[in-house]
Amino acid sequence: ADPQQQPVPAGAKISLWSGAADPIVPASYGDRYASRDPRIRHRVWPGAGHFDLVSPESVVWPELLREFERWSAK
Repeated sequence: ADPQQQPVPAGAKISLWSGAADPIVPASYGDRYASRDPRIRHRVWPGAGHFDLVSPESVVWPELLREFERWSAK
């Protein structure tokens, strides 16, 4: 099933992250998904590629962890 077509669960808090330099899943996909529901927060990481968001060796990793900690504490 296409995740873009799935309903957003009631009470969900969704933070969607994309790399601005991702050639595999462009950030525009995240923009489109986030536009469907105000509970979806989309953050685009400048200069980040597809694997930078899951690689502890990437330059965005430290800031990504800080962002996750801030977001999950809310």
